[in-house]
Amino acid sequence: MRPYAAFLLITLLACRDKDTEIAVDTATYGPTDADGDGFSSTDDCNDSDGSISPGATERCDGIDNNCDGQIDEGVSSTWYADADTDGYGDVDSTMDSCEPPSGYVPTGTDCDDTDADRFPGATEECDGKDNDCDDEVDENLGRSWYADADGDGWGDPDASTEVCDPDKGLVVNSDDCDDTDATVNPDGEEICDEIDNDCDTLIDEGVTDTFYADVDSDGYGDADTIVDACDVPEGYTTEAADCDDTNSDVNPDGEEVCDEIDNDCDGVVDESVTTPFFADADSDGYGDASVSVSACDAPSGYTTDASDCDDTNSDVNPDGEEVCDEIDNDCDSVVDEGVSTTWFTDADSDGYGDPSSAIAACDAPTGTVDDATDCDDSDDAVHPGAGETCDEQDNDCDGAVDEGVNSSYFADDDGDGYGDPTSSTTACEAPSGHVSDATDCDDADAGINPGASEDCDEQDNDCDGAVDEGVTGSYFTDDDGDGYGDPTSSTTACSAPSGHVSDATDCDDTDGSVYPGATE
Repeated sequence: MRPYAAFLLITLLACRDKDTEIAVDTATYGPTDADGDGFSSTDDCNDSDGSISPGATERCDGIDNNCDGQIDEGVSSTWYADADTDGYGDVDSTMDSCEPPSGYVPTGTDCDDTDADRFPGATEECDGKDNDCDDEVDENLGRSWYADADGDGWGDPDASTEVCDPDKGLVVNSDDCDDTDATVNPDGEEICDEIDNDCDTLIDEGVTDTFYADVDSDGYGDADTIVDACDVPEGYTTEAADCDDTNSDVNPDGEEVCDEIDNDCDGVVDESVTTPFFADADSDGYGDASVSVSACDAPSGYTTDASDCDDTNSDVNPDGEEVCDEIDNDCDSVVDEGVSTTWFTDADSDGYGDPSSAIAACDAPTGTVDDATDCDDSDDAVHPGAGETCDEQDNDCDGAVDEGVNSSYFADDDGDGYGDPTSSTTACEAPSGHVSDATDCDDADAGINPGASEDCDEQDNDCDGAVDEGVTGSYFTDDDGDGYGDPTSSTTACSAPSGHVSDATDCDDTDGSVYPGATE
């Protein structure tokens, strides 16, 4: 019976229609592969479809193609519900599918899917909402306001809030130092009450007075013993000039007497009550100003006169007679005046003397003259009246060198024939590297001078005070890279900088699909 049954089974399988299923006793004949995909019915999750088996590739078709118990894994996409149709989906409401379901979008970044005005990139408005979904509310729109509890127009720095529209009782400043007292604020008037009425961190400034202890009750106080108060305390005074507050006779109104005390507190002892006396060693009645003493009465050997210039010679004093002896006999600081002559060395024998070589004598010493106007006593061709020649010397002693016979020349370091106006020299002829022209604006570059042509190099090539005039162009920002520039954002340059174009007709430079000629 078994061989016959097997033969019958094989015959039936060979002859069956492709859409006809034949039941087989797998317990008797073993697992079958009805769809011929290489996997038996025990491993194949659908043995009637050859495209479905453990070795098949998963496709996005709503079927478990690879028999792993999952449908469309790895080939479907996650879509986010967009209830407010603003193009941004709700991250908490998703659906996985091959194609976008109706009402779903590919992004899940909406922070409020019930409000079409709230999405990433929306304009932030001052409405207490996070309009642009950046987790900040009304950012950069509100400002800080401060509580003004006492209604004086000045706010409490410790009570602030940031809002767009303030409630009543809020102000923009935070300068009140006591928001419980309307009289205390930066405009408050300082009064003597131990309170900082004007909020300047100082108490009673400008309304108190300084008083000084007056121990000797003479009306003048001790500057080192003070108290600040609104009224004069007992034993104090407003005057601080007493130099001895233990003696009522010593004060600025005291009378100076010769007692080695500063009676009038002016810092000087016995002034105007003592007399200076000067030593008179030669007893001629004239004293030595360098040897003095102050006293109420003249000490022995002293005099009140201090005009003796030699207190060792009784013939020398302001009444002395001047004689030609190289001594200042009359103490007028001049030696032999009226009895001697001033002579000047004439080393070059040109008749003009050296003013720095004065010699006072009764008669002219050899080689001297009474003229003192020579400016070079080593050259007989140099003296007043000599002709000026171009030799870098003051030939005529008038204080000027080569005047009328020289010219100004200017450094031409770059050799372009134009000189540097800031570097000049005066000479009879142009020194090497100098020219008479002074119009070069860059003497380090031979290509820059008044005769040069202007190049587009950010330099003033022709020294006319303008840079790149007539050789630059305007270029406009092309942020979206569509070849059309933003007419409101331009720069001037010789060539287009990176990210710039010469066209200025873009109406939206943040969108590369918006430009003149784009498809509407």
